[in-house]
Amino acid sequence: MATLKTIYISLYSVLIAAFVVILMTVGSKNSAAVTAFKVSYMFTLVALIFTFVFMTNTDKFSLNKLLVFLPLWSISSFILVLLYNYDYKIIDNKVSEYYGTFITLTTGLFFLQVYIILNNLLDGINKSGSMNLANLNLAPKMVAILKLLAVLNMISAITTGIVLKHYTTDC
Repeated sequence: MATLKTIYISLYSVLIAAFVVILMTVGSKNSAAVTAFKVSYMFTLVALIFTFVFMTNTDKFSLNKLLVFLPLWSISSFILVLLYNYDYKIIDNKVSEYYGTFITLTTGLFFLQVYIILNNLLDGINKSGSMNLANLNLAPKMVAILKLLAVLNMISAITTGIVLKHYTTDC
């Protein structure tokens, strides 16, 4: 159990470090910042996938638990695809100012979802002492809030994609 706790602490540390780097680089348009932003989103995605995998290894698989993590995976994957496809526009500063607004909104909503899920999970772990997905018992209202945040986040991410694809400037 001690090694499992070490794994969880390591995964949460990666999430916190990625969050700090993303906060420092969100909306930046130079090459190093865009690369750091991409790598941080990649680390976040991997940490969330490993968190789910390690928790399902200690508990039976549940579709409801998967549906909690699925929007986070899809949004972070979509943002990564956008960043890799349009990094030349971002680095060359040929994107609209709306890019900074919508990528910041998407990132804020994304980490709000991550915070709600991990905070609930850690509360369950602290109460029961065991580390598995059985501790992720979200209240129906919280599930509704997470679904609303996921929809808003997807709308914001799609808008970011539209801005990157169709609104270019010659700055």
